[in-house]
Amino acid sequence: MRRSQPLVFIPGKFLLLGLLVATLWACDKEDASGVVQGTILLLDEQGHTAADNSGAVVSLLGQTSGPTATTTADGSFTLTGLNKGKHRLQISKDGYGTYQTEQLSVQENTSLNKPVRLGQIPTWTMSVRPRSRPIGTNDLLLAGALSARQSDQPIIRTGRLYLRIGDKPPTPTEYDYTIPVKEGGPYPDLWRDSLTYDKLRDLGFKPYLVNQVAVFPENPAADSYLDAKTGKEVFPASQTQLTNASAISFTYP
Repeated sequence: MRRSQPLVFIPGKFLLLGLLVATLWACDKEDASGVVQGTILLLDEQGHTAADNSGAVVSLLGQTSGPTATTTADGSFTLTGLNKGKHRLQISKDGYGTYQTEQLSVQENTSLNKPVRLGQIPTWTMSVRPRSRPIGTNDLLLAGALSARQSDQPIIRTGRLYLRIGDKPPTPTEYDYTIPVKEGGPYPDLWRDSLTYDKLRDLGFKPYLVNQVAVFPENPAADSYLDAKTGKEVFPASQTQLTNASAISFTYP
């Protein structure tokens, strides 16, 4: 019969294990010492900086929980408790567009290289109606109407036109071409622009096939950014829900 061996207490092994656990705990604690500081400026529909820039929330992009910070009246914030390494931040405030920073290498004292301008979402609405010109011309007319002007809105209201190849409506993060548009023309509360057929062909919009176009009101004073998922440039101070935009199909010869 095999005799069991007695347990032998070896102090050195337990000491080594304790040191290893302590080292790993210290590393984890040190990883969460990352700090990002910066300034967020709130801009109204007129493009003017607010006197009170408080209330914008800064968090890690794509995370529903974790460290957050809120701006003070001068727009400054300090986000602490971050693991050191590569991160992107998201900035948001009710009634304003969102913003995503570029990828940051977060250390114990990291700062945004410039203030972020967060724009108020416009209160006006816009529509679009594409129309091919008469035979003999070579461009697609794009025009539409704006809602009745309110007293606190800019003298010239702006928007952004998004075009998408195929039958899916474009959005500010999913589109194939975009251009800014502004109020103007022979009548009040209207906007108009055009694209040549040659330009449309160069962009990949095939003649006689159905494509989609939409227009969104926009606050041009706000900063744009590159979307982390699509890589598209996003102009965030816009009404991004399709219920607040007019999307319609178009073809051209």
